[in-house]
Amino acid sequence: MTQATESETAATEARARRENSADLWDRLWSEPASRDWREVALARVYDRLIQYIPAGSTVVDFGGGVGAFCAKLRRALACDVDPIVYDISPAAVDQARGRGLRAEVADLEDEHSIADAFREVATDCNKWDAHPIFVATEVLEHLSQEARDRLLAKCSSFGPNEGIGFFTVPNNCLGPEVEPQHTIQFTAITFREELRRHFDDVRVEVVGPYLLGVCGRPAKVAVSVSMCLPVRDEEKDLEAVLASFRGFVDEIVVGIDPRTEDGTRAIAEAYADVVFELKDPACQDATNPLHDPAVPAEGCHFSWVRNQCIEKCSSPWVFMTEGHERLYSGHDVLLGIGELLEGADVAYVWRRGTGQRWLFPWLARQSYRYRRSTHNVVDMPDGTRRALLREVCTFHDRHHENAEKRNTQRRLQNRKTLWEDWDLHGNPSSLFYFAQELRADEPADAAERFEEFLEATDSTNGQMRYQARLILAKLYRGLAEAGEPGELDVDPETLALVRLERCEEILHGCTGEDWSRTEHWLWLGDIAFNDGQLEKAYQFYSYCGIAAGIMPASVWWIDEATYLWLPAQRLAMTAGHLGKEAEALIWAERVIALLPPDAPSEAFEEARRNVEIIQNVIEARSKGASDLAG
Repeated sequence: MTQATESETAATEARARRENSADLWDRLWSEPASRDWREVALARVYDRLIQYIPAGSTVVDFGGGVGAFCAKLRRALACDVDPIVYDISPAAVDQARGRGLRAEVADLEDEHSIADAFREVATDCNKWDAHPIFVATEVLEHLSQEARDRLLAKCSSFGPNEGIGFFTVPNNCLGPEVEPQHTIQFTAITFREELRRHFDDVRVEVVGPYLLGVCGRPAKVAVSVSMCLPVRDEEKDLEAVLASFRGFVDEIVVGIDPRTEDGTRAIAEAYADVVFELKDPACQDATNPLHDPAVPAEGCHFSWVRNQCIEKCSSPWVFMTEGHERLYSGHDVLLGIGELLEGADVAYVWRRGTGQRWLFPWLARQSYRYRRSTHNVVDMPDGTRRALLREVCTFHDRHHENAEKRNTQRRLQNRKTLWEDWDLHGNPSSLFYFAQELRADEPADAAERFEEFLEATDSTNGQMRYQARLILAKLYRGLAEAGEPGELDVDPETLALVRLERCEEILHGCTGEDWSRTEHWLWLGDIAFNDGQLEKAYQFYSYCGIAAGIMPASVWWIDEATYLWLPAQRLAMTAGHLGKEAEALIWAERVIALLPPDAPSEAFEEARRNVEIIQNVIEARSKGASDLAG
């Protein structure tokens, strides 16, 4: 947006004043479609506000219309003191009163009208010995700068302490050129700046298409955390990432790769506190201690660019993420994270993506840095104190086009850097990741490298060896089923059998690598089931069924399904084949309980149908037995 001149602003505000007449709003609030739309559109905003407002509060809702929010608040919290609704529309005020709410007409552009409203609020608060909470949803963007300043100043200075207020506006949309009733278009950053002119403590959250300003004492964060990330051509994913963190960290820092060609920078500037250009992203400077000659000029030295972002952060803790990895859950945990980080230097959080999850040290003290050019990791010296934040989870989800670009970049860079690190320095982690890079295109070569990794490591690498065994078993199974050629002197049938036997052998060895994981039992159960060994399969499934619903703390990729509903589904299926219908029903019902809330509706429908089928079998068998007895 370009900066408007004073005359343009005055004209815009005059037009909005005319458009926001009481007569117009009387008509809008009297029409069911326009009246009810607001309550539906702002449902998420209302729910979020209710989470913040304690029971017994005196709530003053400016521009509250027909009282939709206050009515919902009163139902949810049973406030001891009725909320007060002020609106320019007499028709809306009458409807609010019809809902049993206290409501008065007030013109927020009129200095005397707003003064009368605050005198009334002061009288009520003195009577009830209460401190009010001010709310204005989708109101500020309708007001002139003078009216906004007057309203916010009175809210912030009300009473002996700083006032408490919650204000929402559209998120970077519906500006005056689109909506004549509006005087301004806010971004997350400009909205926060506006509120900070009046309140000392301000956070701005993103709730759907709206910005929510949380002002006053509730806005304080227990421990200061910066979020940062380096980006290149991430316009398709970046906004969701920045919006998910906005308001739950004190600062957002974005480093822009100078080779960026899309609209990444504009998105970053709408949400981030610091936006800067990354220096030498491929780390071609040979004098740099992190320089890796294997990184091509068109590539990226991941640790180097991450470390540049950390350098720009001002908080004692830094939450690193990626341009396609948003905060999925644990938002409010970050607001009160102080005690959880006490005595720690690095904190692991969950990462989710493509049906998997794994722990990663995204959160670390500002003094910590990343190392290695590929598959960068936090450099944690001896004595590093670690914490586990299970409640906090990010979601890794890259747009298809960006994913294709990343895969191309990986083929150009990762294989070269990883192989050289193994070949020249003997780093087994690089051998593991090199084999991982080969999986899609060269499965037989990948299997050979994973075998090499197992030979080169011992039990001190147990968790990584467990992961290698799972991948290797899957590779052997796939090679056997696809009939991929191998040694020239072995016929395809024999080779497939050898690979299947090696697959089972690899899986049986998993138990000694990582006792907390159970995926291998599920896979062994599948092998036995496919071979018709039902009792054996049922036993294997039982081993992983014990852990159903319990996600082990692992830094390696865990298939979520194998720790949620799949063991129960397999046990129900196998028990049914074995004629154990009562057990099958128990496990079939358990599937429904273990399906994640965001699972497709079809998954729940199928699970319920399976329960119904088993119930019908049990009832039919019971009826048949009863008929025979008769």
